[in-house]
Amino acid sequence: MLVSLEFEFDPERVPGGKRAPRVDLSRSVREDTARRSLESVSPHLVEVRGWGEVWWTGDFDVAAARGHLDGSLPAERCMACRMDARNVAGHGSASNSLVDVPLFD
Repeated sequence: MLVSLEFEFDPERVPGGKRAPRVDLSRSVREDTARRSLESVSPHLVEVRGWGEVWWTGDFDVAAARGHLDGSLPAERCMACRMDARNVAGHGSASNSLVDVPLFD
């Protein structure tokens, strides 16, 4: 199966008023794009090193994941808990493992 994408531009904006060039994408580029697109909508387990794991969909936000794991927000307002119900059980799971270390004695 041969699939191609064609990009066309407004002829008034193309220098000289010529038709825009045709761009074809190779099969490997199309497959990679499809894989990334599928990953962006499919939840997957992401490890936050030293903190724990969180189910995530789309672009990963490490600050939001850490906030979820340390329980800095209530679960009702937590992005990770709203994103995937499997995260609710792990909300605040890293809060007991975090230790305050004094900078000066």
